[in-house]
Amino acid sequence: MWCQWLYFALLLSSLQLSVGKALSINAIPTLDLRPVPSDDLDDIKAPSFQADSLPLAQTIDHPALRKKLGKYYDPQYMSIGKPRLPHYLANNTNLSQYVVKVTGLDEKTVLPQFKDFKLTGYDGKIYKIGRDSRKKVKRWLSSTTFCRVQYKWIDLSSAIWPRYILQGSCINDRSCSIPPGMTCRGTEYKYKRLLTYTCLIKRSHDKNGKTIVHKRCTWRKFKFPILTRCECKC
Repeated sequence: MWCQWLYFALLLSSLQLSVGKALSINAIPTLDLRPVPSDDLDDIKAPSFQADSLPLAQTIDHPALRKKLGKYYDPQYMSIGKPRLPHYLANNTNLSQYVVKVTGLDEKTVLPQFKDFKLTGYDGKIYKIGRDSRKKVKRWLSSTTFCRVQYKWIDLSSAIWPRYILQGSCINDRSCSIPPGMTCRGTEYKYKRLLTYTCLIKRSHDKNGKTIVHKRCTWRKFKFPILTRCECKC
């Protein structure tokens, strides 16, 4: 909570410093400060497995594994075959089934204090912002401070079923605060159940003292976190 109050105090201070002897509607930027998506995000590394613990492709029974995973199979976030789309942004309306809420300073609920907002100019006079200017300020703040989730399909190898999972990450090509300093961080996750190929090894000895290795492999369920929401944080 203190972080949010500190952020808002710094925000007001930054706005006050930008006011001269008069405030006009055209003085508020609205088009050039919207964050631009970045294609240079770090790739999420898939877990590594030893070669001798990976199942052979011809031994993977997809219908049986689908039945084993049961109700936890979610085609929205997982895929048996390689997906066609490598990555996309969560606010792409053409992919509405993957859209998550974009977070930021909301014009209606988070910024009601701008209804009677006033600024002090360098001349010491108090200037009341008109309705149109307030709308532009709200729109500018909302578009400058929002956070988005970018999704990307990753290959978890043949030791995970389904092997392709949709993983999210926060876009941090610039600061999400005014003045800058805060960044978009993950705040909410969905946990999806997947299957992992696990081998249990037991060693014994025969009557001649020779070591015998018994290897038993099976598919086991485990939870995999998927980022679904990013927020501007200190």
